[in-house]
Amino acid sequence: HRSSGGGAEVVNPDVNPATRTTDAPATTLARRVLAELEAAGVAHCHWKSNDHLLAALGGDTDIDLLVDGQRIDDVYRIFAGHGLRRGRVAATRTEMGLEDFLGHDETTGALVHFHTHYRLVTGERHLKRYRLPWEPAVLASAVRSDAGVLVPHPSVEASLLLIRAALNLIGGAFNLLPVEAHM
Repeated sequence: HRSSGGGAEVVNPDVNPATRTTDAPATTLARRVLAELEAAGVAHCHWKSNDHLLAALGGDTDIDLLVDGQRIDDVYRIFAGHGLRRGRVAATRTEMGLEDFLGHDETTGALVHFHTHYRLVTGERHLKRYRLPWEPAVLASAVRSDAGVLVPHPSVEASLLLIRAALNLIGGAFNLLPVEAHM
């Protein structure tokens, strides 16, 4: 958080620098949905690609949302209440704990895409072969970004980024159990 005085800038160390902004209107569809999830007590956070968070909130890219799988029915209800529709999803993506929801933001005209995860799966692009069974820890670490939405604590986000990068670099050579073994 920034100081408004004439002195040195004071920054909250728990906020990712890429998500800092002074513009945090609660008028976009994405922000309204996230605010309702929070009001309903549904644990959630924008869990990856937080360097593109503002673009995601504006509808320029997808929103990578991790939600508490125990509360998925509440997520569905909130999404439906905001006019979000479930995208056509291959059965394997749903089994992995990943669903797409799309909606039209009448305020901005943007198509909003919630890439909704209730399991942390990762791997090569378009081939998510590994499950990281850390959803409760990631959700429990969530802190509010200066953009006004919840994101993993920077140390957790950095750890996830390094693990995901390693898996992408070495692909199938990394000796982890495939997604199916963790279901």
